Amino acid sequence: MRFTSRNEVLYAAAVFMAALLPGPLSAQSLGGFLVTLDVDGEEASAVIGPGVEFDPAPADARFSLDVMESGAFRLFNISNSNVVLSRSYRLKLPAPVLVTGATVASTNVAGIDDENVSWTEDSVTLDTSGALWEIGAETLVDFSFQLGPPSWSGDTVRARSLGDLFDQDTAEIGTGIEFDPAPGFAPLAIDAGSDFVEFISLTDGFQWTFNNRRYDVTNIADDIGTGVIVDLSVDVQNVSQLPPESASFTDRSIMLDLGQSRWADDSRLRLDLALSIGNLLGEEVTVRGINEFDSTEQMVTVDDLVEFPSLVLAPELELDVGTSWLRIRNTSSTETTTGLLHYEVDGLDWLGLQIERVYVNSRAAGPVDSSRIAIHEGCVGIDLSDLSFAPGGEIYLGLLVSAQRLFADRFTTCSP
Repeated sequence: MRFTSRNEVLYAAAVFMAALLPGPLSAQSLGGFLVTLDVDGEEASAVIGPGVEFDPAPADARFSLDVMESGAFRLFNISNSNVVLSRSYRLKLPAPVLVTGATVASTNVAGIDDENVSWTEDSVTLDTSGALWEIGAETLVDFSFQLGPPSWSGDTVRARSLGDLFDQDTAEIGTGIEFDPAPGFAPLAIDAGSDFVEFISLTDGFQWTFNNRRYDVTNIADDIGTGVIVDLSVDVQNVSQLPPESASFTDRSIMLDLGQSRWADDSRLRLDLALSIGNLLGEEVTVRGINEFDSTEQMVTVDDLVEFPSLVLAPELELDVGTSWLRIRNTSSTETTTGLLHYEVDGLDWLGLQIERVYVNSRAAGPVDSSRIAIHEGCVGIDLSDLSFAPGGEIYLGLLVSAQRLFADRFTTCSP
């Protein structure tokens, strides 16, 4: 098939979408969140997925506990005998999950009702208190929840001084300044908040010049659901000679190159973070491409490797799908200019995720802006037509994802 105009390329993209059946209606999902099960003080942790997370459960190998992505857990007797059980099963849930209620239902269990269930904003507890469990018996605790905005509050972060001096420290994000002073023996403090990192001068009546100093601040919490960085903005106050493009980021880290910048008493530099709860690692997504000659479609499992080292429709380009982002990079040693070309990544709505916004950043590639990007629920599309990529040039799309979706309509294209 040969396409002769951009309109035909976009029309073909719409046909791709219309050929798919409507996806399932999905509300909120706990898939990918790290939870902790406390059984009478003995704890174990697991990431919520399709299998049984605690098999067997802590403290008593006669029972398993399965946590469901929809907001429930099932405790069941896996032994070959009837069991009288008197234990407390507390499921701890991470931010941004907020529990709003819980009910219980049992099959072949005597002595369990709603009075045996209690909950807080971040946990659900089942007290079995002498209940009799027959072979194969089970209790289902169904809890309602909401997902608040992603936040780093309460997470552990690591700050490192790099460049002229290596030093590091860790702290839990609270209400005060976490690193005062910052690692690296300089008159500087670092305040890490729910969605920001701020560097604050500690000079007292003098100026300080850094000597090629770099800092990184990394969220080292086990649960990536607390907030993946998809973009950042920089606000600088009274800092001179700061290197251009001094701030950068990865999923869980910000990096700041202070170079030989000069700081005075009131100098500050604040990085505001755009955080997403989306975590696509281990999930399947559909990638489609259309150019003036052909089209392609493939399902892939997102991992830490580059999913498409060489695009079928543009061999010089690679496409990498990450936790909450897409990156398109020129891997050749020469400048590459594309013809009519459209790519889209689809299927996030099947995971209970909805794309709210896309942050566009490019380096040695373009020109590209938001007019080339389109989103529709769980699909993001980018028009790559007539773009120039220098060697190593790349386009980065940060996906701001929410976990609540009103409906699934796969008959609307995500073509710009």
